[in-house]
Amino acid sequence: MVIPGCKPISIWGLFRHGKRYPSMNFGREMKDALAIRDDIISSYKKGHSSLCAQGYEELLGIGKRFKEALPALLGNLEKDSYTFRPSFGIKLENSAKAFVKGLKSRNVALSDMRKVPYGCAKKPEYVS
Repeated sequence: MVIPGCKPISIWGLFRHGKRYPSMNFGREMKDALAIRDDIISSYKKGHSSLCAQGYEELLGIGKRFKEALPALLGNLEKDSYTFRPSFGIKLENSAKAFVKGLKSRNVALSDMRKVPYGCAKKPEYVS
């Protein structure tokens, strides 16, 4: 999308992590699906309660489409010129890594400054 007289200077986004494998709690709540319970638990024990391949590919594709839509802004990312801050959690961090990889930039790193409002007594607008 091109708007005459306008030049993109910034992108702000809020993304949910990509699809993930079911967690152990999900398996316990499936009282009517006892036939697949053992498979779910086995999958969890193998570490499959995090971002799945399809979820990774979704965020990778979103990154590619962003770069394609905004080449002037995202065409040549350099180290320390952008900040990507995922929320705390391995599936969120892996989702952010996939998005950054979709931008095809090896120089951009994720920030260690994460938004972690869970269990915080302060109001969310004061959490940084």
